[in-house]
Amino acid sequence: MGSGRVCSVVASVMLLWLGVAAAQGDSPWKTLSGNAPAIIAKGGFSGLFPDSSEFAYQFAMIASSPDTILYCDVRLTKDGLGVCLPEIKMDNCTNIPDFYPKGKKSYLVNGVSTTGWFSVDYNGTELSQVSLKQSIFSRTPRFDPSFFPLLAVEDVASKFKPPGMWLSMTVSTASST
Repeated sequence: MGSGRVCSVVASVMLLWLGVAAAQGDSPWKTLSGNAPAIIAKGGFSGLFPDSSEFAYQFAMIASSPDTILYCDVRLTKDGLGVCLPEIKMDNCTNIPDFYPKGKKSYLVNGVSTTGWFSVDYNGTELSQVSLKQSIFSRTPRFDPSFFPLLAVEDVASKFKPPGMWLSMTVSTASST
């Protein structure tokens, strides 16, 4: 009686495997749908240029597939503008301390006291003079002195016209301390 059950299980698994194999068809892509995988450029081509900079997005569109989807970590400003910034704290990914040295504030972010410069403390005009920089210090700072202005979500969409955009908005509980 036990061997009959084993045979049923083996036969069921083989039928399932054959069904999955048949569904794949002759596609060269080993994805569930058989379509080419989506390419998501998080912050553009951020290995060379500062994450979320104009050059990073532009190079991603040139060096990648025409179907590349641009990914933007959206941070809101005081006046409600959505800008693409890789981190919630601006002091590591921008030169904001150079322009607003007394702008450091503390907020409770997800229950943790966090100190730094935050986009919600500035309006779009104030942030227009701030420049992006490499936030991973093991990468070359060679491009940091260049002026890489912060980009609004609308700027990325209109300037590069990607076939799709992935907008990531982390909703965290933040309160001033």
